[in-house]
Amino acid sequence: SSGINAEYGVFAFVCVLALTGLIVTLVMPPKLRDAETVKLQSAVKKYWSYTANSAEQAFVDNIQRSLGCCGASSVYDYTAMDVPPSCCKNPTGCDQSRAYKHGCYSLLSSKVLAQCTLPIVAAVVVLVAELVTACCVFTAKTKSGTADYYTQLLK
Repeated sequence: SSGINAEYGVFAFVCVLALTGLIVTLVMPPKLRDAETVKLQSAVKKYWSYTANSAEQAFVDNIQRSLGCCGASSVYDYTAMDVPPSCCKNPTGCDQSRAYKHGCYSLLSSKVLAQCTLPIVAAVVVLVAELVTACCVFTAKTKSGTADYYTQLLK
């Protein structure tokens, strides 16, 4: 009887640990997203203060060109006359009316999320398989009377 309670305790601990991991996974991305938004907004605001052709400016230009976006939230992150050429399909005469309308952060987040979906799903499947296996083993041990034997080994 006390052996079965000990195994229930171990099983409960594993469940709490798995639940904690799930909660952290659900809570942390918005906080990380907020931090990354601030970084991207800062880079966009400082765009014209960077030295021409600097690594920072090239970073923002590469994101805007490759994703077809402009600014962190939208083209309106830049003033009306100061839209970088990388915000337009045709860089000549780029202004707010010709610039991409979507902000880069939402497009970048979507691409990252698309890349992370499969590993997250695989991790959840493995976790569920582990929990099901643990339940089956525990049930089999309890029914065969070996639960007390294994519990005594752990003591």
